[in-house]
Amino acid sequence: MKKFILNTLLVALLVLVASIGFRASMGLPYGWINADIYDHQVAYENNKDKYNAIILGASSVRTINPTIFNAEMEEISDIDMNLFNYAVSAGVAFEINYLYEQIMAAENTGLKYCIYQVRSINDSASERFMEKNRHTSRNRYWLNKGMYWNSLKSLFALDSPLYPIQRKLKVAYFYTENYAGNLFNIGLNGDFRRFDNVAKRNKRRRKPNWNGFYGYKGYKNKHYKRDALNKNPNSLADIFRIEQYNASIKTFQEKKFDREVNKAYLNKLLTLKTLAESKGVKLIYFIPPLLRNPEVYEELGVLYEHLPADSKIEMSNAHRFPDLYRHFNCYDAGHLNRYGSEIISRLLANEINLLLEGQGNLTNQKVSEIVDGANEIAKDKYKQPPKVTQKRKKDWSADPEYKRLIEESLKFKGEGDLENGIASATKALERNPDILKAYMILSVLYIHTENWEKAEQMCKKSISMNPRSRMAKANYQWFKNAKANSQSVTE
Repeated sequence: MKKFILNTLLVALLVLVASIGFRASMGLPYGWINADIYDHQVAYENNKDKYNAIILGASSVRTINPTIFNAEMEEISDIDMNLFNYAVSAGVAFEINYLYEQIMAAENTGLKYCIYQVRSINDSASERFMEKNRHTSRNRYWLNKGMYWNSLKSLFALDSPLYPIQRKLKVAYFYTENYAGNLFNIGLNGDFRRFDNVAKRNKRRRKPNWNGFYGYKGYKNKHYKRDALNKNPNSLADIFRIEQYNASIKTFQEKKFDREVNKAYLNKLLTLKTLAESKGVKLIYFIPPLLRNPEVYEELGVLYEHLPADSKIEMSNAHRFPDLYRHFNCYDAGHLNRYGSEIISRLLANEINLLLEGQGNLTNQKVSEIVDGANEIAKDKYKQPPKVTQKRKKDWSADPEYKRLIEESLKFKGEGDLENGIASATKALERNPDILKAYMILSVLYIHTENWEKAEQMCKKSISMNPRSRMAKANYQWFKNAKANSQSVTE
């Protein structure tokens, strides 16, 4: 029996050595696994002297347009930054980590800045990645020894009701299975043979001026477009987005956390900064909008609090960046479309400029100015503005708290208690700034209190949200008449 075990181990060792030797002899690039990753590797390496900044992450940051970002940086800052978008579709936490280490290992690059998307362990270990892609090479190629151990440590350190110990053990088994598959080239030989085809596909992307950008033009499908434009409160997309919106405010604005920080994952993220500094690169941790579910917001929200203040940016807070959650700026529930791309690319450039200058974050007023400017540019560029033909009375009816606040503000208005009416309507607006109703109510209340500056602001916002609203136009005309009368009486 002892001899049998020794012989088995010897055979396994020989197979492992042969497997490693065979793979090394092929000289595969690290992005060999599919056309998307390989295209990015080739485009970046062929122009590494041109780009001194990259953004690395999954599909949710593919909508950062380097052309827009670079132009904005050139206009607002003296910082020399030329961005390449290295975001890849369906990238999980430690696959992004693996690509980062491969990029950092390259010699003679002019890289100075790396914007690194912090991916969620909740999402990366979910069924859509682990079970559905269980036997795919995409789940294996990046699992070297370091990525394997860090994946396990971060998994078992995760505080989430979605991951009881039974689920964690199951995912750990999948990681082990994929690690062994990568080590012994199990199931990879077919992909090795197909690599030549991968290298030949999509050559149009690898033109000299391709900067890695891949945008989502409009809406995912006609059903989402219909729901997005009509704000159908019964659609899955709408309900899902309300959930995202509220979760983002709870974690990134109110900083209310029910989970402990994942220390294993945090420690690994901090080592990325150390690696970057050893290469003379400034690493910026980045959390985008439209995360998958409340648990992902919870996980990344508490993690964000522990990252170095001078090296992090989040644009997930719907209180600060409500336009990144609006239907007409979204391709689907997880990605921005070309209108959203115009906005987030400019906002990110401004946030990074302030971060590098040590000047904090954008003010809400500045965010609004940038968004308005981006919308005007998008309107001209794409020949049509985002349509807003919503049935306003049905907007967000799935959110009972919003409805309660609106009804409360109307009740106070009817009783003549304008101060409390404004307070309730303001809370409703902060909860869901995507609805015309709150702006309309506030415009009326501010006119009654003769707060002309805020009344004008609410009236203009109402019209910008729905230029076809007769009530919004009537309120604005009432405001102008009331203000003129007030000034004539004063004189």
